[in-house]
Amino acid sequence: MSNLYSYNTSSAYKFDFAYGSERHTENKRLHEETKKTREKSSNRSFLNITNFIRVALCFAIAFVIVNGYVKINEAYSSVAKLEKQYNEIVATNQDLQVKIDKAVDLEQLLTIANEKFGMISPERYQMFYVDLSQSDFAQVCSEEKSRETEVAMSGVTGTITGAMNIFK
Repeated sequence: MSNLYSYNTSSAYKFDFAYGSERHTENKRLHEETKKTREKSSNRSFLNITNFIRVALCFAIAFVIVNGYVKINEAYSSVAKLEKQYNEIVATNQDLQVKIDKAVDLEQLLTIANEKFGMISPERYQMFYVDLSQSDFAQVCSEEKSRETEVAMSGVTGTITGAMNIFK
């Protein structure tokens, strides 16, 4: 590398001794580096987009789960309110039934039925009684019939005969 600069009349020029291959490989290397940086930047943008989609998907899943729990809690609270109302109504009904039971007087009820609705007591000839008591008893089968059944039930022909006797 002797003199890199040559002087012409008015300007200085740098001599470029790297003709062809060195210059070409350097341009190729620069081009590949810029290509790699572009690929890296596009890969980074792709990774950024996929990471954003993943995070958004996680938030969406979390939102759906939390929303489900909120709906379950709302349902439980509405069930609790309805159970409270039901218990209040049952207590009110029990109070009213007690009041009705205390207010009903059989003498007064009989008087109202007789006067207002014309109810009369039945006469003796209109009443009759049914005896529902029955005595339990057992009947013993004769030994001959039981022996016949044992003989009839032995074998295939006995089975057919027994079936015929059942349907008589």
